[in-house]
Amino acid sequence: FSLPKGHVEKDETYIETAIREVEEETSFKLTKEDYVKSLEPYEVKFIDHNYHLVKKLIYPIIFKVNKIQDLVIKEKRVKEISFYNVYEFIQNCTYDNLKYIVLDALKIQEKEQVYE
Repeated sequence: FSLPKGHVEKDETYIETAIREVEEETSFKLTKEDYVKSLEPYEVKFIDHNYHLVKKLIYPIIFKVNKIQDLVIKEKRVKEISFYNVYEFIQNCTYDNLKYIVLDALKIQEKEQVYE
């Protein structure tokens, strides 16, 4: 389990990047009005297939979803696209750092009641 992500294009904000990447990867249409909050960025490090150290700065962004839309796989690397209960996502998430991001989003939701 993972979440949509991608690279910032020239003259694009992080929010615009998130909106574009979600649609490119899932066909789900978000708008700037769906934006809730940006979380603290964090760095991930890994070794690529050429044994080079890669460092990436990730900018998590929370959007509200008011209506479930049909999802369509648009990239070969994506095997399945589904909406999951947030606790099921956390339990099955592939990356620990994403689990913490989702838990942070849950805390914000509970504190600010942004989804109700």
